[in-house]
Amino acid sequence: MKKLVLGAMLGASLLAMASTASAAVEINIFGASAQNDYWNTAAPLYLAAPVANGGMGCDPATVAKANRYYDKGGVWTKDKKMGIAKGDNCAGAGGDTVYIQYTAVASFEGPRSVYGVDPDNLDSCSDNPAYDDHYREMIDETSCDFAIGECSAKACKDVTIGASDVAAESFTQSSTGCINGHVDCSEVLDISLTPDTIPTAGLDTYRPIVVPFRFFVSDNLATAGINNLTRLQAVLLFNGNVTNWSQFGPSYPNLGTVICLRHAGSGTHATLDKAVMRGDYPLASVQIVPPPFNPTGQVIYFNESSSNLMDCVNDLGGKSAATHGAVGYADADKNAAGTWPNVVNVTYNGVDALQDHIKNGVYSFWSAQWIYEDPTEPNYAVTHPIVQSMMAYSSIAANIPASKAPYWVAKNDLNVTKGTDFVLPKF
Repeated sequence: MKKLVLGAMLGASLLAMASTASAAVEINIFGASAQNDYWNTAAPLYLAAPVANGGMGCDPATVAKANRYYDKGGVWTKDKKMGIAKGDNCAGAGGDTVYIQYTAVASFEGPRSVYGVDPDNLDSCSDNPAYDDHYREMIDETSCDFAIGECSAKACKDVTIGASDVAAESFTQSSTGCINGHVDCSEVLDISLTPDTIPTAGLDTYRPIVVPFRFFVSDNLATAGINNLTRLQAVLLFNGNVTNWSQFGPSYPNLGTVICLRHAGSGTHATLDKAVMRGDYPLASVQIVPPPFNPTGQVIYFNESSSNLMDCVNDLGGKSAATHGAVGYADADKNAAGTWPNVVNVTYNGVDALQDHIKNGVYSFWSAQWIYEDPTEPNYAVTHPIVQSMMAYSSIAANIPASKAPYWVAKNDLNVTKGTDFVLPKF
Protein backbone atom coordinates (compact mmCIF):
# COMPACT_ATOMS: atom_id res chain seq x y z
CA MET A 1 0.00 0.00 0.00
CA LYS A 2 2.84 2.41 0.83
CA LYS A 3 4.36 1.94 -2.64
CA LEU A 4 0.99 2.70 -4.26
CA VAL A 5 0.60 5.85 -2.20
CA LEU A 6 4.13 6.95 -3.11
CA GLY A 7 3.40 6.38 -6.79
CA ALA A 8 0.19 8.39 -6.57
CA MET A 9 1.96 11.25 -4.81
CA LEU A 10 4.72 11.34 -7.42
CA GLY A 11 2.17 11.23 -10.22
CA ALA A 12 0.30 14.17 -8.70
CA SER A 13 3.55 16.11 -8.33
CA LEU A 14 4.46 15.50 -11.96
CA LEU A 15 1.03 16.61 -13.17
CA ALA A 16 1.23 19.74 -11.05
CA MET A 17 4.66 20.51 -12.45
CA ALA A 18 3.47 19.86 -16.01
CA SER A 19 1.23 22.90 -16.04
CA THR A 20 4.20 25.22 -15.44
CA ALA A 21 6.94 23.33 -17.27
CA SER A 22 9.37 25.23 -19.49
CA ALA A 23 10.24 24.36 -23.08
CA ALA A 24 12.91 21.96 -21.87
CA VAL A 25 13.89 20.56 -18.50
CA GLU A 26 17.48 19.61 -17.70
CA ILE A 27 18.44 17.03 -15.07
CA ASN A 28 22.22 17.36 -14.77
CA ILE A 29 23.90 14.60 -12.74
CA PHE A 30 27.54 14.88 -11.69
CA GLY A 31 29.86 12.68 -9.65
CA ALA A 32 30.74 9.02 -9.16
CA SER A 33 32.58 7.32 -12.01
CA ALA A 34 31.27 3.85 -11.03
CA GLN A 35 27.72 5.05 -11.75
CA ASN A 36 28.51 6.64 -15.11
CA ASP A 37 27.51 3.77 -17.38
CA TYR A 38 24.58 2.84 -15.12
CA TRP A 39 22.80 6.20 -15.31
CA ASN A 40 23.64 6.72 -18.98
CA THR A 41 22.03 3.32 -19.66
CA ALA A 42 19.06 3.85 -17.35
CA ALA A 43 18.19 7.43 -18.43
CA PRO A 44 16.63 6.65 -21.84
CA LEU A 45 14.68 3.74 -20.33
CA TYR A 46 13.22 6.07 -17.71
CA LEU A 47 12.36 8.71 -20.29
CA ALA A 48 10.53 6.20 -22.49
CA ALA A 49 8.65 4.44 -19.67
CA PRO A 50 4.98 5.53 -19.29
CA VAL A 51 4.11 7.81 -16.37
CA ALA A 52 1.79 5.06 -15.09
CA ASN A 53 4.86 2.83 -14.78
CA GLY A 54 6.89 5.50 -13.00
CA GLY A 55 8.67 6.93 -16.08
CA MET A 56 8.57 10.25 -17.93
CA GLY A 57 6.23 9.11 -20.69
CA CYS A 58 8.21 10.76 -23.47
CA ASP A 59 7.45 9.90 -27.11
CA PRO A 60 9.45 6.64 -27.47
CA ALA A 61 10.37 7.51 -31.06
CA THR A 62 12.20 10.62 -29.84
CA VAL A 63 14.16 9.10 -26.96
CA ALA A 64 17.84 9.02 -27.84
CA LYS A 65 21.22 9.21 -26.17
CA ALA A 66 24.65 10.45 -27.13
CA ASN A 67 28.20 10.72 -25.86
CA ARG A 68 30.29 13.80 -26.32
CA TYR A 69 33.02 13.63 -28.91
CA TYR A 70 35.96 15.97 -28.74
CA ASP A 71 38.65 16.97 -31.17
CA LYS A 72 41.89 15.54 -29.80
CA GLY A 73 44.77 16.08 -32.18
CA GLY A 74 42.37 16.19 -35.12
CA VAL A 75 40.70 12.90 -34.17
CA TRP A 76 37.13 12.74 -32.87
CA THR A 77 37.28 10.59 -29.78
CA LYS A 78 34.46 9.33 -27.56
CA ASP A 79 34.45 10.79 -24.08
CA LYS A 80 33.36 7.92 -21.84
CA LYS A 81 32.85 10.23 -18.87
CA MET A 82 29.96 12.11 -20.45
CA GLY A 83 26.57 10.97 -21.71
CA ILE A 84 23.21 12.59 -22.38
CA ALA A 85 19.69 11.36 -23.14
CA LYS A 86 16.67 13.29 -24.35
CA GLY A 87 13.00 12.69 -24.85
CA ASP A 88 10.41 14.90 -26.56
CA ASN A 89 6.71 15.31 -25.81
CA CYS A 90 7.17 14.00 -22.27
CA ALA A 91 3.84 13.51 -20.52
CA GLY A 92 5.56 13.86 -17.15
CA ALA A 93 6.79 17.32 -18.11
CA GLY A 94 3.69 18.78 -19.72
CA GLY A 95 4.65 17.61 -23.20
CA ASP A 96 8.01 19.32 -23.16
CA THR A 97 11.52 17.97 -23.79
CA VAL A 98 13.54 16.47 -20.95
CA TYR A 99 17.33 16.11 -21.01
CA ILE A 100 19.10 13.84 -18.53
CA GLN A 101 22.87 13.85 -18.57
CA TYR A 102 25.57 12.33 -16.43
CA THR A 103 29.19 13.40 -16.17
CA ALA A 104 31.59 11.26 -14.15
CA VAL A 105 34.56 12.56 -12.19
CA ALA A 106 34.70 11.08 -8.68
CA SER A 107 32.19 10.55 -5.90
CA PHE A 108 33.32 13.37 -3.65
CA GLU A 109 32.57 15.84 -6.43
CA GLY A 110 28.90 14.75 -6.43
CA PRO A 111 27.84 16.33 -3.14
CA ARG A 112 30.33 19.19 -3.49
CA SER A 113 28.97 20.21 -6.88
CA VAL A 114 25.31 20.16 -5.86
CA TYR A 115 26.08 21.92 -2.56
CA GLY A 116 28.02 24.58 -4.45
CA VAL A 117 31.63 24.30 -3.35
CA ASP A 118 34.81 23.84 -5.36
CA PRO A 119 37.63 25.08 -3.13
CA ASP A 120 40.28 23.43 -5.29
CA ASN A 121 38.88 24.85 -8.55
CA LEU A 122 38.85 21.34 -9.99
CA ASP A 123 36.42 22.38 -12.72
CA SER A 124 37.03 25.14 -15.26
CA CYS A 125 33.57 26.60 -14.60
CA SER A 126 34.75 27.61 -11.14
CA ASP A 127 37.32 29.91 -12.71
CA ASN A 128 34.63 31.74 -14.68
CA PRO A 129 33.03 34.63 -12.77
CA ALA A 130 29.80 34.12 -14.76
CA TYR A 131 29.15 30.87 -12.87
CA ASP A 132 29.00 29.99 -9.20
CA ASP A 133 30.28 26.73 -7.72
CA HIS A 134 27.05 24.86 -8.49
CA TYR A 135 28.17 24.73 -12.12
CA ARG A 136 30.33 22.06 -13.73
CA GLU A 137 31.51 21.38 -17.27
CA MET A 138 29.05 19.05 -18.98
CA ILE A 139 27.61 18.39 -22.45
CA ASP A 140 26.11 21.27 -24.39
CA GLU A 141 22.89 19.68 -25.62
CA THR A 142 22.62 22.19 -28.49
CA SER A 143 25.76 20.62 -30.01
CA CYS A 144 24.25 17.11 -30.11
CA ASP A 145 23.13 15.20 -33.15
CA PHE A 146 20.99 12.55 -31.46
CA ALA A 147 20.38 10.76 -34.76
CA ILE A 148 24.00 9.59 -34.77
CA GLY A 149 24.62 9.86 -31.02
CA GLU A 150 27.34 12.51 -31.13
CA CYS A 151 27.86 15.87 -29.42
CA SER A 152 30.67 18.28 -30.16
CA ALA A 153 30.82 20.83 -27.35
CA LYS A 154 30.68 21.31 -23.60
CA ALA A 155 29.10 24.03 -21.50
CA CYS A 156 28.92 25.04 -17.84
CA LYS A 157 25.76 23.48 -16.40
CA ASP A 158 23.97 23.94 -13.07
CA VAL A 159 24.19 20.56 -11.30
CA THR A 160 20.79 19.12 -10.35
CA ILE A 161 21.93 15.88 -8.70
CA GLY A 162 25.22 14.96 -7.06
CA ALA A 163 25.94 11.22 -7.23
CA SER A 164 28.27 9.51 -4.76
CA ASP A 165 28.92 5.83 -4.07
CA VAL A 166 29.21 6.61 -0.35
CA ALA A 167 28.07 9.20 2.18
CA ALA A 168 30.16 12.35 2.57
CA GLU A 169 31.39 11.27 6.01
CA SER A 170 33.07 8.23 4.42
CA PHE A 171 35.68 10.36 2.67
CA THR A 172 38.62 10.09 5.06
CA GLN A 173 41.27 8.82 2.63
CA SER A 174 44.45 10.39 1.26
CA SER A 175 46.66 9.79 -1.77
CA THR A 176 49.86 11.23 -3.19
CA GLY A 177 51.07 10.36 -6.66
CA CYS A 178 50.86 10.95 -10.40
CA ILE A 179 47.39 11.81 -11.66
CA ASN A 180 47.26 8.54 -13.61
CA GLY A 181 49.98 6.19 -12.52
CA HIS A 182 52.74 5.58 -15.01
CA VAL A 183 50.62 6.84 -17.92
CA ASP A 184 50.25 10.50 -16.97
CA CYS A 185 52.42 12.34 -14.48
CA SER A 186 51.67 15.79 -15.89
CA GLU A 187 50.20 16.57 -12.48
CA VAL A 188 50.99 15.13 -9.06
CA LEU A 189 47.94 14.96 -6.83
CA ASP A 190 48.28 15.30 -3.08
CA ILE A 191 44.80 14.73 -1.66
CA SER A 192 43.80 14.46 1.98
CA LEU A 193 40.08 14.38 2.71
CA THR A 194 38.04 14.83 5.84
CA PRO A 195 34.23 14.78 6.03
CA ASP A 196 34.01 18.52 6.76
CA THR A 197 35.50 19.28 3.32
CA ILE A 198 32.37 17.81 1.68
CA PRO A 199 29.34 19.59 3.15
CA THR A 200 25.84 18.16 2.72
CA ALA A 201 23.76 19.97 5.37
CA GLY A 202 20.25 20.68 4.14
CA LEU A 203 20.48 18.57 0.99
CA ASP A 204 17.78 16.08 0.02
CA THR A 205 19.11 12.50 -0.17
CA TYR A 206 18.06 9.32 -1.98
CA ARG A 207 19.51 5.79 -2.04
CA PRO A 208 17.75 3.95 -4.90
CA ILE A 209 20.39 1.41 -5.96
CA VAL A 210 23.32 -0.62 -4.69
CA VAL A 211 26.68 -0.10 -6.38
CA PRO A 212 28.57 -3.43 -6.63
CA PHE A 213 32.36 -3.68 -6.71
CA ARG A 214 34.83 -6.48 -7.29
CA PHE A 215 38.55 -7.20 -7.55
CA PHE A 216 40.47 -7.71 -10.79
CA VAL A 217 43.93 -9.18 -11.48
CA SER A 218 46.23 -9.29 -14.47
CA ASP A 219 45.87 -12.38 -16.62
CA ASN A 220 49.34 -13.70 -15.76
CA LEU A 221 48.19 -14.05 -12.15
CA ALA A 222 45.02 -15.83 -13.25
CA THR A 223 47.13 -18.21 -15.32
CA ALA A 224 49.16 -18.89 -12.17
CA GLY A 225 45.97 -19.95 -10.40
CA ILE A 226 44.90 -16.76 -8.60
CA ASN A 227 41.12 -16.60 -9.02
CA ASN A 228 40.07 -15.45 -5.55
CA LEU A 229 41.10 -12.96 -2.87
CA THR A 230 40.30 -13.49 0.78
CA ARG A 231 39.56 -10.43 2.87
CA LEU A 232 42.92 -10.81 4.63
CA GLN A 233 44.75 -10.93 1.30
CA ALA A 234 42.88 -7.86 0.06
CA VAL A 235 43.66 -5.94 3.26
CA LEU A 236 47.37 -6.82 3.11
CA LEU A 237 47.64 -6.04 -0.60
CA PHE A 238 45.91 -2.66 -0.59
CA ASN A 239 47.67 -1.61 2.59
CA GLY A 240 50.94 -2.15 0.70
CA ASN A 241 52.06 -4.84 3.16
CA VAL A 242 52.63 -7.49 0.47
CA THR A 243 55.43 -6.70 -1.95
CA ASN A 244 55.64 -10.06 -3.75
CA TRP A 245 52.83 -12.51 -4.50
CA SER A 246 54.99 -15.41 -3.24
CA GLN A 247 54.58 -14.07 0.31
CA PHE A 248 51.18 -15.81 0.29
CA GLY A 249 52.91 -19.17 -0.02
CA PRO A 250 54.76 -21.50 -2.40
CA SER A 251 51.72 -21.95 -4.67
CA TYR A 252 51.79 -18.25 -5.52
CA PRO A 253 54.06 -16.85 -8.27
CA ASN A 254 57.33 -15.06 -7.58
CA LEU A 255 56.11 -11.74 -8.99
CA GLY A 256 56.29 -8.25 -7.58
CA THR A 257 52.95 -6.70 -6.65
CA VAL A 258 51.49 -3.90 -8.74
CA ILE A 259 48.80 -2.28 -6.59
CA CYS A 260 46.42 -0.20 -8.73
CA LEU A 261 44.33 2.21 -6.65
CA ARG A 262 42.03 5.17 -7.22
CA HIS A 263 42.95 8.58 -5.87
CA ALA A 264 41.26 9.76 -2.69
CA GLY A 265 37.84 11.20 -3.43
CA SER A 266 36.75 8.11 -5.33
CA GLY A 267 33.68 6.41 -3.90
CA THR A 268 35.04 3.07 -5.09
CA HIS A 269 38.19 3.77 -3.08
CA ALA A 270 36.16 4.84 -0.04
CA THR A 271 34.04 1.66 -0.29
CA LEU A 272 37.22 -0.44 -0.33
CA ASP A 273 38.32 1.41 2.80
CA LYS A 274 35.02 1.07 4.69
CA ALA A 275 33.65 -2.26 3.44
CA VAL A 276 36.90 -4.26 3.14
CA MET A 277 39.75 -2.63 5.11
CA ARG A 278 37.31 -1.73 7.92
CA GLY A 279 39.92 0.03 10.05
CA ASP A 280 42.19 -2.99 10.47
CA TYR A 281 44.83 -1.41 8.22
CA PRO A 282 44.89 1.92 6.40
CA LEU A 283 44.88 2.00 2.62
CA ALA A 284 48.23 2.68 0.97
CA SER A 285 48.47 6.42 0.41
CA VAL A 286 51.80 7.12 -1.31
CA GLN A 287 52.96 6.13 -4.80
CA ILE A 288 55.85 3.66 -4.90
CA VAL A 289 57.96 2.93 -7.97
CA PRO A 290 60.93 0.55 -7.63
CA PRO A 291 64.34 1.82 -8.76
CA PRO A 292 66.03 0.14 -11.75
CA PHE A 293 68.23 -2.02 -9.54
CA ASN A 294 65.13 -3.62 -7.98
CA PRO A 295 63.29 -4.96 -11.06
CA THR A 296 60.73 -7.03 -9.12
CA GLY A 297 60.04 -4.45 -6.44
CA GLN A 298 56.57 -3.38 -5.34
CA VAL A 299 54.63 -0.83 -7.41
CA ILE A 300 51.81 1.34 -6.06
CA TYR A 301 49.98 3.68 -8.43
CA PHE A 302 46.93 5.91 -8.06
CA ASN A 303 44.52 6.62 -10.90
CA GLU A 304 41.98 9.36 -11.54
CA SER A 305 39.17 7.16 -12.88
CA SER A 306 38.05 3.53 -12.78
CA SER A 307 38.96 3.16 -16.45
CA ASN A 308 42.46 4.43 -15.73
CA LEU A 309 42.73 1.94 -12.88
CA MET A 310 41.71 -0.88 -15.21
CA ASP A 311 44.38 0.32 -17.66
CA CYS A 312 46.87 0.00 -14.80
CA VAL A 313 45.88 -3.64 -14.18
CA ASN A 314 45.77 -4.39 -17.90
CA ASP A 315 49.33 -3.24 -18.59
CA LEU A 316 50.77 -4.09 -15.16
CA GLY A 317 51.57 -0.48 -14.38
CA GLY A 318 54.09 -0.50 -17.19
CA LYS A 319 55.95 -3.52 -15.83
CA SER A 320 56.66 -6.88 -17.45
CA ALA A 321 54.45 -9.95 -17.01
CA ALA A 322 57.67 -11.83 -16.28
CA THR A 323 58.35 -9.76 -13.17
CA HIS A 324 55.03 -8.39 -11.88
CA GLY A 325 51.35 -9.19 -11.32
CA ALA A 326 48.72 -6.48 -10.87
CA VAL A 327 45.58 -6.19 -8.76
CA GLY A 328 42.85 -3.53 -8.68
CA TYR A 329 39.17 -2.93 -8.01
CA ALA A 330 36.23 -1.27 -9.79
CA ASP A 331 32.48 -1.56 -10.31
CA ALA A 332 31.61 -5.23 -10.71
CA ASP A 333 30.63 -5.12 -14.40
CA LYS A 334 33.52 -2.89 -15.45
CA ASN A 335 35.06 -5.47 -17.76
CA ALA A 336 31.83 -7.15 -18.89
CA ALA A 337 32.48 -6.14 -22.50
CA GLY A 338 36.08 -7.40 -22.42
CA THR A 339 37.51 -3.92 -22.91
CA TRP A 340 40.66 -4.88 -21.00
CA PRO A 341 41.84 -8.19 -22.49
CA ASN A 342 44.60 -8.75 -19.94
CA VAL A 343 42.29 -8.29 -16.92
CA VAL A 344 40.47 -11.16 -15.17
CA ASN A 345 37.64 -11.02 -12.61
CA VAL A 346 38.28 -12.78 -9.30
CA THR A 347 35.92 -13.77 -6.52
CA TYR A 348 36.09 -12.27 -3.02
CA ASN A 349 36.06 -14.69 -0.08
CA GLY A 350 35.09 -17.36 -2.63
CA VAL A 351 31.94 -15.51 -3.76
CA ASP A 352 31.25 -13.77 -7.07
CA ALA A 353 29.90 -10.20 -7.20
CA LEU A 354 26.46 -11.20 -8.49
CA GLN A 355 23.09 -9.61 -7.73
CA ASP A 356 21.70 -12.58 -5.77
CA HIS A 357 24.84 -12.78 -3.62
CA ILE A 358 24.64 -9.08 -2.81
CA LYS A 359 20.94 -8.81 -2.04
CA ASN A 360 20.99 -11.92 0.17
CA GLY A 361 24.00 -11.02 2.31
CA VAL A 362 26.55 -13.42 0.84
CA TYR A 363 28.78 -10.75 -0.78
CA SER A 364 29.79 -7.58 1.10
CA PHE A 365 31.97 -5.44 -1.22
CA TRP A 366 29.25 -2.94 -2.19
CA SER A 367 27.79 0.40 -1.20
CA ALA A 368 24.25 1.74 -1.05
CA GLN A 369 24.72 4.85 -3.17
CA TRP A 370 23.95 8.41 -2.07
CA ILE A 371 22.16 10.88 -4.33
CA TYR A 372 22.12 14.53 -3.25
CA GLU A 373 19.75 17.32 -4.35
CA ASP A 374 19.72 20.98 -3.27
CA PRO A 375 16.24 22.27 -2.27
CA THR A 376 17.44 25.89 -2.49
CA GLU A 377 18.23 25.70 -6.20
CA PRO A 378 16.24 28.26 -8.26
CA ASN A 379 14.82 25.58 -10.60
CA TYR A 380 13.99 23.13 -7.79
CA ALA A 381 10.20 23.43 -8.21
CA VAL A 382 10.55 22.20 -11.81
CA THR A 383 13.28 19.57 -11.42
CA HIS A 384 12.40 18.12 -8.00
CA PRO A 385 9.29 16.15 -9.09
CA ILE A 386 11.32 14.58 -11.90
CA VAL A 387 14.17 13.75 -9.52
CA GLN A 388 11.69 12.13 -7.11
CA SER A 389 10.13 10.17 -9.95
CA MET A 390 13.51 9.06 -11.31
CA MET A 391 14.72 7.89 -7.89
CA ALA A 392 11.47 5.97 -7.23
CA TYR A 393 11.66 4.36 -10.69
CA SER A 394 15.30 3.33 -10.12
CA SER A 395 14.59 1.73 -6.75
CA ILE A 396 12.40 -0.96 -8.37
CA ALA A 397 14.15 -4.19 -9.40
CA ALA A 398 12.25 -4.55 -12.69
CA ASN A 399 13.68 -1.21 -13.84
CA ILE A 400 17.34 -2.19 -13.56
CA PRO A 401 18.72 -2.11 -17.14
CA ALA A 402 19.09 -5.65 -18.52
CA SER A 403 22.83 -5.20 -19.07
CA LYS A 404 23.26 -4.28 -15.39
CA ALA A 405 20.84 -6.78 -13.83
CA PRO A 406 23.44 -9.53 -13.22
CA TYR A 407 25.26 -7.25 -10.77
CA TRP A 408 23.35 -4.11 -9.73
CA VAL A 409 20.60 -4.26 -7.10
CA ALA A 410 17.59 -1.98 -6.67
CA LYS A 411 16.84 -0.80 -3.14
CA ASN A 412 13.42 -2.48 -3.09
CA ASP A 413 15.00 -5.85 -3.94
CA LEU A 414 17.64 -5.78 -1.20
CA ASN A 415 17.12 -8.33 1.59
CA VAL A 416 19.95 -6.95 3.74
CA THR A 417 20.80 -3.39 4.75
CA LYS A 418 23.80 -1.21 5.48
CA GLY A 419 22.80 1.63 7.75
CA THR A 420 26.13 3.32 7.02
CA ASP A 421 29.16 2.62 4.85
CA PHE A 422 31.03 1.51 7.98
CA VAL A 423 28.97 -1.57 8.83
CA LEU A 424 28.61 -5.06 7.41
CA PRO A 425 25.30 -5.98 5.76
CA LYS A 426 22.62 -7.37 8.06
CA PHE A 427 19.10 -8.78 7.71
